[in-house]
Amino acid sequence: MSVVHDVYGFLKTEIAKAISESWKRKLNISTNWENVASELEEPPVEKFGDISLPAHKFAKQARISPIELAKVASENLKLSFIKKVDIVGGYLNIFLNEKQIAEMLFNATKKYGESFGFLVSKKTEKIVVEHTSANPVHPLHIGTARNAILGDTLARMLMKRGHSVQRRFYINDMGRQVAILAYGYMALGKPKPEGKPDHFFGTIYSITNAIVEIDRLKREIREAEKHGAREEYLKLQDELYDWLDVLAKLEEKRKDFVEKLMKELSGKDHEKEILEIMRKYERREDEEIVNTVRFICENVVKGFK
Repeated sequence: MSVVHDVYGFLKTEIAKAISESWKRKLNISTNWENVASELEEPPVEKFGDISLPAHKFAKQARISPIELAKVASENLKLSFIKKVDIVGGYLNIFLNEKQIAEMLFNATKKYGESFGFLVSKKTEKIVVEHTSANPVHPLHIGTARNAILGDTLARMLMKRGHSVQRRFYINDMGRQVAILAYGYMALGKPKPEGKPDHFFGTIYSITNAIVEIDRLKREIREAEKHGAREEYLKLQDELYDWLDVLAKLEEKRKDFVEKLMKELSGKDHEKEILEIMRKYERREDEEIVNTVRFICENVVKGFK
């Protein structure tokens, strides 16, 4: 037997051709072998074999029982790599000869080396893989690294299949998180970045977001208390304590920022201010906001590098 690159594909093709041929010869049923191959599947449990064919679809078309159709198909499956064939309720369950399959795989890996398993697609395409695209409001983290690894791996796999691939990293320069950061940064008077830029701006975002969340929870707690919603009240209290703990830890890191932001943002309608920043940036209606957001994003990306 000659060495084949796609061992699994070869097995399915040979099985499908044998089944299609047996149906045509004994039952005068013309079924394209590609249609048979597309229906071959891996059984959910080992006792049902390595490859299985549900005969029901073809039986309906041929107006014959699935079991009878499976029996006819099994009679022509005398292929060397097949150990045995079982028929269970209209399913043709095929058990492969592990020793021969292993030999085929070893021969293929020996011949094709590192290219084994990478089959060039019949139809190559131009594909854009956008991955990582870290949000420019905080430092990179383990989740960012995970996305970068997955994205680049996918791009490499597609290239191995012959596709023309472009990798893209999009900078999300406007969304709620970026607007919260700009809100806090402008409230601080737009101080000059200190140290690693992504860490610097990440701290400002964290403090601003904590203050926004604390004020929201306090407002919702008052509403819950007003309406006698005790269960909701207790739930909101627990959430408030969590955010107060977050702010206390941030205060240990940058007490000056926490104190100034609490003072500058006190009494403001945060949601209205944040939405206004988003609106003005997207419509380019406020030059200060546009320049501030761009300055933040550019510096955070520099910090990533």
